[in-house]
Amino acid sequence: MSFLTEHIPIKGQHPPKFFIEWAPNPDPLYHAPDESPLEMPIRPSLPKAPIPVDGYMISLDHLVGGRAKLKFRYVAEKYGLHRVLKFDGPIMLDSGGYQNKHRDSFTVLELQSTFKPNFVMHMDVMGNWKKTVRNALIAKEFEKCFDFEIYYVIQGRDVADYKKCANMLIKLGCERLALGNLSFLSYLRKLDKLKEIILSIRDVVGDRPVHLLGVSNPKLILELRGLINSFDSSTGIRNSTRLREIFNLFDGKIIYYRKMNKKPREFQCDCPICQVVDIFENEYKYPKGTGERRRIRFSRAIHNTYIIWKSIRS
Repeated sequence: MSFLTEHIPIKGQHPPKFFIEWAPNPDPLYHAPDESPLEMPIRPSLPKAPIPVDGYMISLDHLVGGRAKLKFRYVAEKYGLHRVLKFDGPIMLDSGGYQNKHRDSFTVLELQSTFKPNFVMHMDVMGNWKKTVRNALIAKEFEKCFDFEIYYVIQGRDVADYKKCANMLIKLGCERLALGNLSFLSYLRKLDKLKEIILSIRDVVGDRPVHLLGVSNPKLILELRGLINSFDSSTGIRNSTRLREIFNLFDGKIIYYRKMNKKPREFQCDCPICQVVDIFENEYKYPKGTGERRRIRFSRAIHNTYIIWKSIRS
């Protein structure tokens, strides 16, 4: 019997919800690739090949910290992110917490509310559970003033810190929890340490919803899927653009094709984008400035994201 099957603490657990990290560069609309975000045209347009989307995660820092075009921010504040993304499903907004230390917890909630998300992360402080709990006290006091649900982030540097933070948040009456500051363990592939922290938190929070922040390694997500309720990831687009990497699912496992300019003979995929685009095409044969390189990269990103979504349901 495996480590995970001995320690599954969530009764009747469904596959975790996958919130796709979206940035106003703009990234493609995965649920409607042939369309563009409001006031942010993507040209040439992508094929009409939508994939299932559980939800989107957007960084508050991207919206208010300069990466978003001013016109996009104006429209997002005026109409809300759902209108901008042309998406009816859940949208989650993080706090930009450690990027904006000069802001207090209530001010961050007010900023988040201007974009009309469904869920937000309270302002945590990376690695510091005491300051994170102090911020949670303020967020808890004002949470009923807003039209969104708050996820309270559990922070720490080791298992003991995480447990202290989780216990304090539960005592405050926090019902939705998120695990932060674990992306470095994902990067280092320290799966046992990740499991130890998540299992220790499960002992404290019971069946309350737990969101895993920023742990993007698809293979790790497969291992952890029985322990979490949702997660966010930018792996699909990051790997497809930076590494020219393509994912596929074989026998329940994710495999990787890197920097290939020809479709492998064994490659088979049922995703919508692969029915209309050769995602192995070398984008560098197209001249700069035409948008054709981005079209290929975005098509790969949609494919990779679909593979992650499918893998957690396999």
